[in-house]
Amino acid sequence: MLWENRDRYHFPNYGIAADAEPCTHAREQAGNNPKTGNLVPAPFPATESLLPFKALHHEFQILLPTKRLTATWGNSIRQTSHRHMGPISPSPVLSLFVKDAPAEQATRAITFIIEILNKNARYAAIAKGSAVPAISLLIPIYNVEKYLRECLDSVLAQSFTDFEAICINDGSTDSSRAIVQEYLDADGRFRVIDKANSGYGASMNQGLDAATGEYVAILESDDAFTPDALEVLYNLAATHNAQAVKADFWFYWSKNEKLEPCHVISEGLCDKLVNPQEEFEPFYAKPSIWSGMYNRAFLQENDIRFLETPGASYQDAGFAFKVWAAAERAAFSSTQILKYRQDNEASSVNSPGKVHCVCDEYAEMQRWLDARPAKKQHLQGVLERMKFNSYLWNYDRLSAELRAEFLKHAAQELKADLDAGRVDLALFEPWAEADLRALIKDPETFAKCRTEYAAPGKLNTFKHYYRIGGLPLIAKLLKNKVAK
Repeated sequence: MLWENRDRYHFPNYGIAADAEPCTHAREQAGNNPKTGNLVPAPFPATESLLPFKALHHEFQILLPTKRLTATWGNSIRQTSHRHMGPISPSPVLSLFVKDAPAEQATRAITFIIEILNKNARYAAIAKGSAVPAISLLIPIYNVEKYLRECLDSVLAQSFTDFEAICINDGSTDSSRAIVQEYLDADGRFRVIDKANSGYGASMNQGLDAATGEYVAILESDDAFTPDALEVLYNLAATHNAQAVKADFWFYWSKNEKLEPCHVISEGLCDKLVNPQEEFEPFYAKPSIWSGMYNRAFLQENDIRFLETPGASYQDAGFAFKVWAAAERAAFSSTQILKYRQDNEASSVNSPGKVHCVCDEYAEMQRWLDARPAKKQHLQGVLERMKFNSYLWNYDRLSAELRAEFLKHAAQELKADLDAGRVDLALFEPWAEADLRALIKDPETFAKCRTEYAAPGKLNTFKHYYRIGGLPLIAKLLKNKVAK
């Protein structure tokens, strides 16, 4: 309740009062600044860096022991002594001084400040572990100093502020850890896990164990969120009471600031409740686990974790499969929420040690599915279809000297699956089934045909399928094209 008595304004629920003249403590901080007017002392953390303020015509100041914030009508509160701003610990006394402000304007100003203080009090409570954030954001970090500030700045810029950011430092040897410290010092919502280098999967599992939020989101440390990313994901989850949600993203090249949209799923499945047990399209979409958000209790109940293989790649594939295999309530958005960097030279998979990492991931998916007989009966064929797609994708992106070894292994594994009756050919288009059988029959000949298929031009695609399936397969291709 607000009540007025001459030049004094009281907010009993917050222990805040505004006086016409500054008290002794205020004079000590302000140095008896003659511009100082109404005072609002409060033992709360400071405000964040950029907040709109249009309540006063008059200049005001927020004075802290080591920081000063100033603003005028139509501007924003800005910290002048530090690059970042957030809850300050220990919490200093925050004082607001308003010069010659009429009662109505002072009331608006104080109400605004109370909203800020409440928000930052929650930040401090989250930092102390006495409040549960809505979202735990996991940020795995390893030697990414070139891109890390852009990544973490995009977290600070989020319109949705009820989150904790858990930085998992996987034994970085560059300046990444020092950069993280800047954000730890500036914002109480940031935490860090320091660990010896053991790979992405181990880092993410430690992050999952440390998370306290209702939901878990992921941001790769060389990517960057759009300012509304967490807001889009949280609203999507809340609207549909979803166990998992996902949004579109941008392919991003920083050299020329090039952006290309990537649509995760069909437009017809966006902005509504989707059951992946009935609609299989999410399984075949790009994993992109970092453009999604997941209910933490749902992850725990279904033992959805990462495969811990040091130095490995493709761990996102296994995580994504487990999510969709377990979820019955999912939702998708066509809003782009993230810039997925394409020109990080350190992210190459073209090393001999990573050739078979995708196979390890599918072995982990099979292990998880084997432990759930009911789901295995329903989803084994979907897993095999995913595996075939992923193996061809992996083959196409490998360097020439690594392809033959991988294709030989893939052919043996897929043949064993087909012979064991694990492959549901009803989930394969005619041309995909032709590719599968050609690969199993003769990997070397398939490789030659695949090279022709990969060449630009639709004619080369028809040549490829003519070689492996003849005119009957070409007829099926044309029939399908006409049907579309």
